[in-house]
Amino acid sequence: MKSFSKYYNKLEKEVEPFSPFGEQKRKTVAIFPGSFRPPHKGHFHSVLQYSKMADEVVVIISKPSKSARKTNTGKIISAEQSKKVFEIMIKAQGLKNVKIVLSPTPSPIKASYDYAEKLKNVDVIFGSSKDADDLKRWGTVSKYMDKNNPSITVLDPKSTAVNRLYSATDIRNKIDDIDAYDDAMPNRLSKNDKKKIFKILNETVNFETFYNESLNIGGLNYEKSVHTALVKANINGLIPGDKPGAGFSAVGKGDIEATYKGKEFNIEVKMNKNAQMGGTSIRMDVNNNDYVLVKPDAVDEEVAPLFVEAAKRKADDLKKWVDFIRKQEPLELHEKVPYTVPFGAVTKEAWSSAQKQGLLKGLNQIEKFTNANTIAKAYNRKGVYYIQIGGLGLFYLGQNPLKLPIPKYDGEINIEFRLGPSGSKPRKLSNGETVKVVGAGYRCQGRLKTSKKSKYSLDDLESIKKLFS
Repeated sequence: MKSFSKYYNKLEKEVEPFSPFGEQKRKTVAIFPGSFRPPHKGHFHSVLQYSKMADEVVVIISKPSKSARKTNTGKIISAEQSKKVFEIMIKAQGLKNVKIVLSPTPSPIKASYDYAEKLKNVDVIFGSSKDADDLKRWGTVSKYMDKNNPSITVLDPKSTAVNRLYSATDIRNKIDDIDAYDDAMPNRLSKNDKKKIFKILNETVNFETFYNESLNIGGLNYEKSVHTALVKANINGLIPGDKPGAGFSAVGKGDIEATYKGKEFNIEVKMNKNAQMGGTSIRMDVNNNDYVLVKPDAVDEEVAPLFVEAAKRKADDLKKWVDFIRKQEPLELHEKVPYTVPFGAVTKEAWSSAQKQGLLKGLNQIEKFTNANTIAKAYNRKGVYYIQIGGLGLFYLGQNPLKLPIPKYDGEINIEFRLGPSGSKPRKLSNGETVKVVGAGYRCQGRLKTSKKSKYSLDDLESIKKLFS
């Protein structure tokens, strides 16, 4: 996957057209059909490829059918929504030879045939992944076009097929997984572009919430409001420091690096009592005692070790899950499944059986850190001794070096875990049988939990003045 990602990143930067078929005497049109609900990095990677192979790329988005694929909330992403999302991706990449067409029919393949029949004197690429089932769709397209539109030449679908990176099914099933959705977006998209996409899809599910959480927008705005209040209070000897602007894992000591009478006054800022401590996926190798956060920058630096410790508590549950899977048919696929996450692939049936046995409950259970001193030490190591929580006020963490008249922080941190299956793919066994397999990612999300209140709050001008009077 690393080599592919490296290639993809390069591909996004280099979009100068070329042809794998030598010098072209005729125009080449690539037709790339699908439901695209929602469009993602894998789809766009294909478009990028075809934009280099062809003079023109036509993306055909099918009309939803009665059995249209749904999100895990049971809602349908419309063709119009998918079109708008694609247009944002295309504009961000600066592609000039790609257009989006809405199909009048639920069948993207039929729409592709209909579109190709109207073309004249061009070479046509019918877009497909290298997956055997995808290529089957174009098994008879050459014969059909030879008969119904001999003016066009159909290029061999096998020679023009591209690798598939993501599954739309995977994204729909993990629509509440911030990392899963964010990772599925093209690298070139700006935060503003992503926000536009979330707003477009918000009609289906509340993507605005996920966007805010993933980029810590709400938390960052609250940090700025606290900083503004400290500036406006104009307390003698209090220097608020630079305006915050990082979000999770801010570089430096705390979200606000203030000083008071020459002493450090580093403050962790949380928007509310249920505020996120960040979230990402985690890789686990139980036998080698190896636990790695996929995106460590997406987790509060101070509490990242708690995420790892929480994951280690899941080792026995992972072993039980793997031990069960290893006994499921077909054994040639399952008997060597490692004690790791990701673990490779298992059949959908084996996954369902493990779920029915209750073997996912332990893996998905919340791990709690209730010792306030443990939490305080995690921050103290970085030189942070104060925490401001929206709606609750200002607290000290473990120690109170400035001797402020505020209470000690008393609360917990919950690390929430979820092992979720990826989209299914075909896998051929040694006996020639093909089975559907799934992979999985292991999501971990930290959340602050407390209810104690302080008399003083740094988001209130008058409260700040009273605190330092």
